[in-house]
Amino acid sequence: MLYTQRRANVDAADVAYCYGTAIGVASSHNNGESWEYRGTLKLDIERGMNTFWAPDIVFHNGQYHLFVVYIPGVRNHWGGKPKMAHYTGKNLWDWQFKRFIQLSSDEVIDATLLQLPTGRWRMWYKDQTRGSITMMAESRDLESWQVSPEPAIGGKAHEGPKAFRFGGWTGC
Repeated sequence: MLYTQRRANVDAADVAYCYGTAIGVASSHNNGESWEYRGTLKLDIERGMNTFWAPDIVFHNGQYHLFVVYIPGVRNHWGGKPKMAHYTGKNLWDWQFKRFIQLSSDEVIDATLLQLPTGRWRMWYKDQTRGSITMMAESRDLESWQVSPEPAIGGKAHEGPKAFRFGGWTGC
């Protein structure tokens, strides 16, 4: 399991515990009944303490693709310029930074991905410049993305999406 490793035990002002976060790794040997902490991923893009949030991983054509929010530095109030970082790897420990994904704005967070029956990939994510609503984009290769101009989930601001399959239905 890969997750945002909050710094909840850090004595810090306001929401600083939400920044400077790494992507934590835990494993289970009994189908999720209990978990063992394994450490954090090394996802350095630039030097210093930086912030990583909300990882999502897919396996395609023999390699893993990690999409994760990246924010330079640590803040004690909500802010910064989040970018969607794309990494690839042959295993779940060693990652190569590929690029920042261009989506509907330069401030997107919380990606979730599914491969559609057509073979195309769909990404749902939150766009903070549009009131923190859910947008979506599609790709044939997980590299180039075509953004839908309309929200996937509009209305008031909400938390990041998580797409899943249930029976024959794909939902977000």
